[in-house]
Amino acid sequence: MPKPKPDEIVRHEIVLGKAEREILRNVQEAYIFNKVSTPIVAGLSDISFVATVSLLLGFGLDRLITQTGIDPNWKEIVADMTPDQIEDWLETQNIAGGIVGGIIGAFFGGPIGAAVGAGVGSAAVEGAEYVDEELQVRRRVGQLIGWFKDLPSDLYDRVTD
Repeated sequence: MPKPKPDEIVRHEIVLGKAEREILRNVQEAYIFNKVSTPIVAGLSDISFVATVSLLLGFGLDRLITQTGIDPNWKEIVADMTPDQIEDWLETQNIAGGIVGGIIGAFFGGPIGAAVGAGVGSAAVEGAEYVDEELQVRRRVGQLIGWFKDLPSDLYDRVTD
């Protein structure tokens, strides 16, 4: 038997409060972040992807640095550098710190915030490297002092006799 046509239309409306809208907004942001970060993490965990991106960045470094205006005179800067200094200048951690700092800075302060954030991010990485190097030196000195303390006290007399 056919269904009769409705003779009356009732419209139901669900209204969310401020807290519910905030929860929904957070869920939406988490979903978007997940959709963006999943391919990035998958790519970074694949060595061939990382090698390809590194190779492309290496070949396109001149164009990238010059066209973006980061440092148009970079060739003059690296002309007198040793290979170790160039390696430190292009170190992955510094670039990553600059990118992360730039993204965070752009979020809070637009283009100027991005520039400041990139500088702060790179400086933070350099500071962490300095602290790590100092801790390694102190650890080695402590090991050396411990080794000297373990030597017999009359060793000098035995060696000079």
